Amino acid sequence: MAVNVSSACFSVVSYKKVKRIKGVASEDFAALRTEEEKVKIGGSELRVTRLGIGAWSWGDTTYWNSSGWDDRKLKAAKAAFDASVDQNPPTGPRARIYTSEFLTKLQPLLNGINEIGENYGKTPTQVVLNWLIAQENVVPIPGAKTAEQAEEFSGALGWRLSNDEVDELRSLASKIGPVPSSPVENL
Repeated sequence: MAVNVSSACFSVVSYKKVKRIKGVASEDFAALRTEEEKVKIGGSELRVTRLGIGAWSWGDTTYWNSSGWDDRKLKAAKAAFDASVDQNPPTGPRARIYTSEFLTKLQPLLNGINEIGENYGKTPTQVVLNWLIAQENVVPIPGAKTAEQAEEFSGALGWRLSNDEVDELRSLASKIGPVPSSPVENL
């Protein structure tokens, strides 16, 4: 007997394999609603039903394609998503964390990561993973969804930040202070 936890946040006890549940917004469902019931996403002209607003996984295009998504619709959805992120501040628990003050404090660390990456010919992701490995009390477990992501993550291996670079990033990070009311801390 196995306990399987699906992405729907409930556990199932069974003797057989449990299929992973995915939420997919269907354009056909959105077409059933009148235009007045739809909401505009961010600063774009794309209007969707409230049910169509949620977390979008950019890597799961197989589900989009099976729902009739084509390149034009995909670009329109991505543009709407980007516009909503750019023009709308975070809401809910994230609004307490990602304030403009916090993001301003974060900028020197991001600049340091980018500068070190340029010196080594590495991406910011590779620098951060290497920095985590250099902590010696952290085991980063990056979740790659594509071969390209796995390849990028592997670029964090085979080299090491200098002690001075580790100390510099640690110093920049310490100036940010603790993340205020992290939702994870409230679980």
